Amino acid sequence: MALLAADVVNVARDEHPAFDRQSTPDIVALRALARYQQELLGRIYNVKPDAVHVAQEVQLPLEDFAAGIALNDCLQVHGASVYYRSRDYRPEPVMFVDYPHRFIRPGGPAAYRRADRIFLLGTPADWQDVARVVIDLFPRGPDTLGPKDELVLPGQALAPCVAALAVVMARRVEPDRRPDLIELRDRLSEAEERYLDQVTGRRRAVVSVIQDVW
Repeated sequence: MALLAADVVNVARDEHPAFDRQSTPDIVALRALARYQQELLGRIYNVKPDAVHVAQEVQLPLEDFAAGIALNDCLQVHGASVYYRSRDYRPEPVMFVDYPHRFIRPGGPAAYRRADRIFLLGTPADWQDVARVVIDLFPRGPDTLGPKDELVLPGQALAPCVAALAVVMARRVEPDRRPDLIELRDRLSEAEERYLDQVTGRRRAVVSVIQDVW
């Protein structure tokens, strides 16, 4: 089920009566949520780079074939697929080659990555039967979020996101109305640990290693 940014903010406000829009306007909460999502994605990537898959779909023909395809902001490109009109739009994998090998013709759809762009090998004529290219990414996460934007975090991300926003909101409240920050930070740490164990399998990996050793 999609997790909307506005839903996370609203649930976080329910954590304490002082977490109102006067102390923390929605735009401030949404910026904080965007930053936290990027932080969590980075931590997930450091443990399990294949944990998140987001599709970037590009329609062909390209407006400027030589300019390639601009990638959405990402930490990694997992791969890509093409969909040929004459082959019932069945996905076929794209082979990625290193930059020095970009003039080699591998016999199928191929591309190379250069910085934040992907370049298709061959000429526009070689790709005229391709309806679209779908690139599989590990996203970095957007710098900003709107209320109706979906989070790209995998798994059950509501708890850590709410806990993180609760800390942000508490720090903006006057001391005499503020809930216990130490308790909120402890809840955030616990929620993060449970979430990261869930999406990366860290705890399962540790248990497996111990069992193998013994």
